[in-house]
Amino acid sequence: MERAPPLVSLLRPAADLYELAIRPGADVEDLTEVVAALPAVVYLDHRPAVPADATVILTYRAAPAGADGVPVRPTARGGDSSGWVPTIDPTPLPSSAYEQALHKILTVGPYQRHGQLLVYGLAHADPAAVIAAADAIYAAWTQRR
Repeated sequence: MERAPPLVSLLRPAADLYELAIRPGADVEDLTEVVAALPAVVYLDHRPAVPADATVILTYRAAPAGADGVPVRPTARGGDSSGWVPTIDPTPLPSSAYEQALHKILTVGPYQRHGQLLVYGLAHADPAAVIAAADAIYAAWTQRR
C-alpha cells in the first residue's frame, strides 16, 4: 500500500532557502511539527505548487548571521532583511470623520440610555449617515441636560 504524502513538508531548494509545502487537510498540529524544524527565517513569497492544485508553497530565506554567528532577526529599524518587514510607526493616525462622529454620539448621553443597541445600529449604519446625524444627535442630547 502506497503511503500518502505528508500534509506539510519542508523542502530545501537551495542552501539558504526553505519551502514549506502545505496540502489541503493540514491542521495546526501538522504545521507546527514542521515549522518547529525551521531555523530563523524571513518570509519571501508564496505560490501554488502547480497551477490547478490547492497545495501552496511558502518560501523563506535563512536569516543572515550577525558578527557573532547568531542569525539576525529582521527589524523595522532598517537594513536588508531579505524579505518583507512591516513598517512600525508609533504615530497615531488622525481620526476619520466617521470615527469623530461616532465618538461625539457615544459620549454625549445616548449610549448610557440605549447601550449596545445604539452601538450595533451605528456600526451597521452608512458612515455618511452617522456623520450627518452626529451634530443633530449631539445638539438634541445636550439640550436635555
